[in-house]
Amino acid sequence: MSENKYLRTIVKALDDKKGNDIRVIRISEISSMCDYLVIADGSNRNQVQAMCLSLIHISEPTRQEAIS
Repeated sequence: MSENKYLRTIVKALDDKKGNDIRVIRISEISSMCDYLVIADGSNRNQVQAMCLSLIHISEPTRQEAIS
């Protein structure tokens, strides 16, 4: 999956779970660990948990690709 498509998928997943103030910050020039930082706010604990589970679900195929 391309970088831009993956970022759009992440932002859409957060938006689908009603994430607030979603920000994508490019940090590749200051970090060797990752290129982007995605930040979102949630209204309550259950919403934040749903957002996290959604991101885990969409990242699973990518993690499997990295292992093989």
